[in-house]
Amino acid sequence: MEAYADLMTLVTKHNLNNKASNTIIKIFNKHSNVSISPLPKNIVVSRRYMDKMNSRFSYHKYSILSYNNVEYFIHYCSIVNCIENLLSNLEIIKHFIYNYEDLAFEEEKSYEEQFTGNW
Repeated sequence: MEAYADLMTLVTKHNLNNKASNTIIKIFNKHSNVSISPLPKNIVVSRRYMDKMNSRFSYHKYSILSYNNVEYFIHYCSIVNCIENLLSNLEIIKHFIYNYEDLAFEEEKSYEEQFTGNW
């Protein structure tokens, strides 16, 4: 996922066109030692994905400091808004794994260790 994020940062920061971006993907896939590429097949898919993500975020601006007559702000997005965004994106949700098993012990719900992923 870090390679994907780095690619999208590179593409947006330098305003790369689709042809140049697709060339970067091909070079990465050719010279990387990974069996399954973390990058998309082409940049158009990624641009659509990013457009879906960015359209649902609502950013807030908060003044955190005023120094020498200059006001400094923090721009942030609420964590709830980020979670809603992730859960509403079908491209992400299709990779979620739900392996629920109804456990009961002495007529009470029972859960395994939640931080192991085996629950």
